[in-house]
Amino acid sequence: MGWTLDKCVFLGFLLAAAVTQSALAQAAFSARVEASPGVSVLHKAADSGVSIVRMPPRPVASSPSPATEEKPKPQLRPSEPEQLQGRLLKLPVKLGSQPNSAQNGFLGVEMEPVDITLALSLGLPKADGAFVLNMVTGAPAAGAGIRVGDIIVGLNDRAVLTMDDVRQRITSFAPGTEVTVEVWRAGNDNEDVLQMLRRLADAGNAHVMYRLGRIYSMGPANLRDEAEGVRWYRRAADAGNASGMTALAMALLQGHGTPPDKQEGLRLLKAAAATNSPEAMYQLASVLLAGQMVEKDALEAARLFTRAAEAGHVASMFELGRVYYNGTGVEADPAKAAMWYKHAADHGNPGAIANLGWLYEHGKGVETDLSRAISLYRRAVELNQSGGMVNLALLYANGKGVQKNEVAAVGLYWRAVALGNLIAMNNLAFLLQAGQGVPRKDPEEAAALMLRALDKRDEFSYRQMTQNSRAWSREFRQALQAKLRDAGFYSGRIDGELRDTSIAAINAYIYRKK
Repeated sequence: MGWTLDKCVFLGFLLAAAVTQSALAQAAFSARVEASPGVSVLHKAADSGVSIVRMPPRPVASSPSPATEEKPKPQLRPSEPEQLQGRLLKLPVKLGSQPNSAQNGFLGVEMEPVDITLALSLGLPKADGAFVLNMVTGAPAAGAGIRVGDIIVGLNDRAVLTMDDVRQRITSFAPGTEVTVEVWRAGNDNEDVLQMLRRLADAGNAHVMYRLGRIYSMGPANLRDEAEGVRWYRRAADAGNASGMTALAMALLQGHGTPPDKQEGLRLLKAAAATNSPEAMYQLASVLLAGQMVEKDALEAARLFTRAAEAGHVASMFELGRVYYNGTGVEADPAKAAMWYKHAADHGNPGAIANLGWLYEHGKGVETDLSRAISLYRRAVELNQSGGMVNLALLYANGKGVQKNEVAAVGLYWRAVALGNLIAMNNLAFLLQAGQGVPRKDPEEAAALMLRALDKRDEFSYRQMTQNSRAWSREFRQALQAKLRDAGFYSGRIDGELRDTSIAAINAYIYRKK
């Protein structure tokens, strides 16, 4: 059967581990890797994780306190554009808890990096901090008075340099902790942030035109207007702004806020990449690597990822790690893969952190170091990265490098399931039907999880049910048949034998009209 995959693909190496009556498979790795003889390979959607059952060998063939203000002292250089007036606000915030983790603090903001052009436009002398693009309704940030368009520049009187710095420091606090968030707010109290940004844009500031496009396209629901976002992207692009050109190109390619126009989208994307815009190079490389809108060109994709990564583009560092691990457009080189993953991990990229952990666990391109792998997985979990959750859960389930703790494994799998992780659905289903890490066996919940994975066309789960169902309990298999019957796809006996009629029902369920 055919599988449509996201451009970010996870793969599971199924390695045996001693467990009662079954074997656990090793953690998934975010990569495109060709299967080697004797190694089972599983492709997974991005931010996936571990496959839990070993496949048999295939036959050959709170109210905020009043804000305090400090008078800013920006240092203006003659060559800089005129800066806005603004002020530094210190806002007390009582942190909440992460939606999928009761141990980590939660602010509730969506952030973007600050570059020097934006900083100067909004009255700051340097590009430190994080631009607030959106806020979670009812979250601590909104209650404390943080606004879209603010730049977070400090926490507890200590400067923050990047949005990853903000994220890591917030998650390091326990929920309920009182912190002081320092934000730079351009303009004055009598001016709404959008009014201020539009005034700058109408005065010819192309970068602010682009930021307005972002706010309308990706910002709060009460402002969300993709067509208006595209209008600002187009104005920025017409003014020669590479970020605006890139955003407009992607909108045209994807048909967001404007009728799709592949030819014009590709033209704009190539023009933006020709200006050495790291984001444009990254997006063009991704299009070339996917080979869906244009003829696939892995060599040019690798070259563009390299140029963008060398310019400091973190997502390109991550992709370049995958390129080198898989040998996509370059000669496979696990050591270079590890190097680029480390660069991205040092910038807080969650996927790179999890993948680097996998390399350390298995000694691929680095010396085997299980302790470091576990540390990296835990860091990925703190950043809410579901692949790290699944990888760490497998270690707990096996007692590999940590004390065996199936209850902890189940908890991590549930967190990953909440993030939509398909491998977590498969693995959690296996533990539930076996009664591992839970008070009692739960074949009904296990079958429901398996149907969710099959609904998303998870290849490993499909192979489990069609080729390896005997590794699963009869009660689970009967529950799955019953759910397929209740959904109108199975009319045979509820006997737990997943043979031709059951497999046909699974196929019909997967390919049903939605």
